[in-house]
Amino acid sequence: MKTSLKNLLLLTSLLVICDPRSAEATLIALWSFDDSTTTTTSGSQSGTATLTTSGTTTFVSPGTAINDPRGGAATPAMRIASGTFTLHVSGLGLSSFMVSYAGKENMGTSGAQSWAYSTDGSSFTTLGSQPSDLTAAFATRTVDFSAITALNGATDVYFRNTFSGDQTFDNIQVNAVPEPVNVALAGFGIGALLIALGRRLLSLRQRRHSLAQIAF
Repeated sequence: MKTSLKNLLLLTSLLVICDPRSAEATLIALWSFDDSTTTTTSGSQSGTATLTTSGTTTFVSPGTAINDPRGGAATPAMRIASGTFTLHVSGLGLSSFMVSYAGKENMGTSGAQSWAYSTDGSSFTTLGSQPSDLTAAFATRTVDFSAITALNGATDVYFRNTFSGDQTFDNIQVNAVPEPVNVALAGFGIGALLIALGRRLLSLRQRRHSLAQIAF
């Protein structure tokens, strides 16, 4: 009985570890500019992830609800003329980074962008595959950094977008996948807790069985 219970609990722990949902990307940081500032709106690193800009930066209304995971009405957006914006997050325990956002160009200026990445904030490497140019209407753009293994688990991860046109951005997301070792540790922790609980339940059952025999 004891062995069967232990095996069952261990199997439950393994199922937690192997759950394919554990490999899904999670929201690290979201910038929706609700209060017309560059502070994070939500995400697991809300309050620590940062967004910095260069060039003339203003906040305009209305923005758009496109690419906002919360849904709802449009809030202000960030407009930058001939500059950059840089996202800074921690990569500890994370891999397969993706950046997405809603964007548009203004007044017929260039919609081209150049994304780059860094782990020190000073030496940047231009990404090989760039998103398509922005147009006059808001649309989602996704920048795939998942193949950049140097970012996986890095203490600091920077994503920089450089452009010469007048462009507006909204609902900027950074998503990443928790590294398997963290999922495994979580699974083993749950498994250990289940085993401890199972032992306690088994002990109570044996005690009741002993009391029943004495009463008989």
